[in-house]
Amino acid sequence: MKFTEENIAALFGHEAAEDEDIDRLKSYYLKGSIFEQVANELPIRILVGHKGIGKSALFHVAMAENAAAERLSLLIKPDDIVGIGDEETNFLKLIREWKTGITEIIAKKALVSFGLLRDDWRGKLNEYGGKFIDFLQSTFKANNYADLSGAKRALVDDFLRNGKILIF
Repeated sequence: MKFTEENIAALFGHEAAEDEDIDRLKSYYLKGSIFEQVANELPIRILVGHKGIGKSALFHVAMAENAAAERLSLLIKPDDIVGIGDEETNFLKLIREWKTGITEIIAKKALVSFGLLRDDWRGKLNEYGGKFIDFLQSTFKANNYADLSGAKRALVDDFLRNGKILIF
């Protein structure tokens, strides 16, 4: 066997979990106690750790399992939140900016994942006073999502039933 880059990747997988085929990643990923602590029904999880310890792998495996179970999950990465509250010095206003910013990120990612993002989405979200679950349920009910694939339609149906989004 020649040790080309392709053969090495085939033998050992990709260096970064986000570049690995999810079925392959799941075939060798070992679920430890940290996985059980993170992959649960809590509405939001925050995982902090040094580079290269497996945070992305954990989230990718957990999200694949949620997708297989027809549960809506979203991944928020550090670069998604860059700039929230950068200019604010008042602590209470900073908290409000973070709440608003995270709410908008979650709503936008959910809408984008189903191809339902429209130009007026932020104004509609504001009409719900930042209650993004109510906003998304209303948006999904109001739109004819019959064109979605069976898997995506099942995710929307589950979300409409239970009002839960698992956020990683």
